[in-house]
Amino acid sequence: MPERGFGQFTLFLGEQASLVGKFSGPLWVDNPVESVVGLGRFRHPNINSGNNNISEARCSSGKHVRIIWIYGQAHGWYAMQLIVLGRDGVINPDSEHGIKSPEEWTPLPGSLEAIARLNRADYHVVVATNQSGIASGLFDIEALHAIHGKMDRLLSQVGGQVDGLFFCPHAPKDRCSCRKPKPGLFQQITERLHVDLLGVLSVGDSLADLQAAQAVGAMPILVRTGKGCRTLKTQEVPEETPVFDDLSHFVDTLLSNGLPT
Repeated sequence: MPERGFGQFTLFLGEQASLVGKFSGPLWVDNPVESVVGLGRFRHPNINSGNNNISEARCSSGKHVRIIWIYGQAHGWYAMQLIVLGRDGVINPDSEHGIKSPEEWTPLPGSLEAIARLNRADYHVVVATNQSGIASGLFDIEALHAIHGKMDRLLSQVGGQVDGLFFCPHAPKDRCSCRKPKPGLFQQITERLHVDLLGVLSVGDSLADLQAAQAVGAMPILVRTGKGCRTLKTQEVPEETPVFDDLSHFVDTLLSNGLPT
């Protein structure tokens, strides 16, 4: 049974969708996941053949999605309009000594407002971050939650939010699967949010950020803040990676002109 993304769109649960083309009639969500946007099984009363077909549906919002029919049922991932962000060097300044407490955490200029603008444009934002300071004893899980609590509060003050914070607590020597450039954090996003990350924009400041995004088929974006300028000098940045001065510059471009595909 195929489970893959057929493009970027948002389908709100309970939204009606009409088939375009070969079949006619309503398409409805059958046993959807318990989230506003997500994965569901779809069926249509007029399809009973054993043939596999690919059709299109038009949602009541006016958006289109391709679906695949297998033995009278339609299957597929419904991918929310999602952006993945690194934390240190993207949302807040990077620190060689680690950010160990809420008092040490401050946002980069314009970063929180940029996230709020993404939210207003119907983007869901999640954060994927390496936090090896936990393994090295610089801070504990409670301190990390307190740091993220401060970030959430400051975000809410400008009308923004993040829908998920995914972190790796391990040290490089632990050889885990979730520390970037390994793709484990991104795989967690796929599993927890029921999304396909193919083509999803992923913003980072390090080569590890870019490589982790590439490993799952996401589109890596580099910002010059944090380690970004040093990363550019390594000459290992994947070809055709878009580069922006900071998160605000990236969001400005995305929302005004779009990005090259």
